Amino acid sequence: MITIEGLATRQGLHPLQKVFEENGALQCGFCGPGVVLTAKALLDDNPEPTTQEIRTALAGNLCRCTGYTKMIEGVQEAAKMLQSKPAAKLAAPAQK
Repeated sequence: MITIEGLATRQGLHPLQKVFEENGALQCGFCGPGVVLTAKALLDDNPEPTTQEIRTALAGNLCRCTGYTKMIEGVQEAAKMLQSKPAAKLAAPAQK
């Protein structure tokens, strides 16, 4: 099992975390872990999701602060970033 904190490595934030932070996709932080981990699961299964597939995946996460638009855009941007990186660099960090 992975947590939101476990996505980051010593080299830096996971692309989803980085994009969400840079683009202001999250505001209060209440829904953030669920949204980011749901998006990661989606991208693990479907590296090139459509906008509708992202909306469907995120539908179970309730957010009262945003309109989901920046979240959807963030997932799309992270998908592009992940496609351009070698899989070895994105592997889960080693157990401590």
